[in-house]
Amino acid sequence: MRCPCTAIRRVLMKKGNYLIALIVFALTMMLINGSGILISMMAVVGGMMFRGVGGLTDAYNYLMDHLNLFSALTYLPVFVLFGLWYYFAVTEREGIRQSAARVRKNIYPVSVLWIAVAAFSLQHFITIIMTVINAVAPRLMEEYSELVEGSGLTEYSVLWVVSTLILPPLTEETIFRGLILRYLRRAGACFFVANLIQAILFGIFHMNLVQGIYTAIFGFILGCFAKRYQTLAAPMLLHALFNLFGTALVDMENAFLPDSVLTALVLLSIPLTILAFLMIFFMRFVIQRTKKADVKVNGETVGEIGKGFLVLIGISQSDTEETADRLVKKMLGLRIFEDENGKTNLSLDSVNGSLLLVSQFTLYANCKKGNRPSFTEAGEPEKAEKLYEYIISECRKSGMEVQTGRFGAEMEVSLVNDGPFTIILDSESLGA
Repeated sequence: MRCPCTAIRRVLMKKGNYLIALIVFALTMMLINGSGILISMMAVVGGMMFRGVGGLTDAYNYLMDHLNLFSALTYLPVFVLFGLWYYFAVTEREGIRQSAARVRKNIYPVSVLWIAVAAFSLQHFITIIMTVINAVAPRLMEEYSELVEGSGLTEYSVLWVVSTLILPPLTEETIFRGLILRYLRRAGACFFVANLIQAILFGIFHMNLVQGIYTAIFGFILGCFAKRYQTLAAPMLLHALFNLFGTALVDMENAFLPDSVLTALVLLSIPLTILAFLMIFFMRFVIQRTKKADVKVNGETVGEIGKGFLVLIGISQSDTEETADRLVKKMLGLRIFEDENGKTNLSLDSVNGSLLLVSQFTLYANCKKGNRPSFTEAGEPEKAEKLYEYIISECRKSGMEVQTGRFGAEMEVSLVNDGPFTIILDSESLGA
C-alpha cells in the first residue's frame, strides 16, 4: 500500500511550481526596477565624485540623453540571471544539441516568413486597440504617448538595436514564455489557463495601463507561438519583429504613406492576422471509415486494408511533430464503429481495425481566387514527407496494422466507405 504522505508530498511539490512561477515574476519586477535605480545611483555618485554638485545634473542629463544605453544596462543583468536559470532548469537537462535540433526541425524559412507576416499584421491590429482606448480614456492615451516619446524607442542607432530588438525579446521570452509558462504547466494548469496567467503578468510587467492591455494580448499570442513551435526561438523572433515594425516601420509609414493607405493597412491587419494564424497553426486529417480500401501506384497495390480507417493527410507549412502527436492521438481514440446496440461507441482498436495512411497535399487547396486552385498553404515536400513518415511511425507504435501510400507518387485510391462515415480532423478544431 502506498504511503499517503508520499502522495501528499508529490502533490505539494507539483503545486509548488505555482510559487516558483510567482517568485520568477517577483524577482523580475525587483531586478528590472532595482537595476534602473542602481544604474541611476551609480551615475549620480560618479558624477558628484568627478564634478561635484554640478555632476548630479550632468549625470541626470546624460542618462536622459542616452536612454537606449540606460535600457540596455537595465536589461543585461536580468537577461544573464534568467538566461542562466533557464539554461540549468531546461536546456542543460534536454541537451544543447537537442534544443538546437528542435529549432532546425520546427522552424523552416517559410515559418519565418509567416511569423513576419503575423508580426506586421499584429502591430497594425494594435492600432485598433489603441483607437478604442483613446475613445474610452483619452487621458490614458496622452500619458502613454508622452511615455513613448521620452523612452528613446525612436532614437535609432546600433545601441537601439540592442536595447529594443535584442535584449527585451530575449529577456522577456526567457522569463514569461520560457520559465513562468513552464512552471505553471508543471503545476498542473491547462495550457489556456497557464498562458492566460503569464500573459496578464506580462501586461503588469510593463507598468502602464495602455501598454499593459495590448502587451497582455500580445503575450497570450507569444505563448501560443511557444507552444506551437516547441521552442522559444519562435516567440523571440515574433517579439523582435513586432518591436521593429512598431518603431522603425511605423515611422517610415507615417513619413511616406498617405492617411488613406495607413487606414487601409490597419483594416487589412484583421484578415491578414487570421490568414497568418491559419497558415502557421493547422494540420489536417480526412478520416473515412471503411469496409475495405487500397492504394495503387502504376497498377501495383502498395497498401490495402479491410475494416478500418483510410486517412488522407494534409500537412501545412509550419506543422510540427507535436501537432502530429495530438492529431494521431485523437484519431486513434475516435469511437466511430458500431457496438452490438448499433451505436457508434467502439474505437479502431476495439474492432481490430487497420489504417491506410495516404498523403494528400491538395487538402490545402485554396480556391478563393479564380478557378485554378493554389497550393501555397501546403507544406514543402521535404518537410511534409518527414512528417508523413513520422505519423506512420507513431501509428505503428500503437500496435495496429498500418498500410501506406507512396509519398509524392501518382496514386489510385479505392475504398468502400462504411456509412458513409467521414470525419475531418485539424489542429484548429483540436487547439493543437
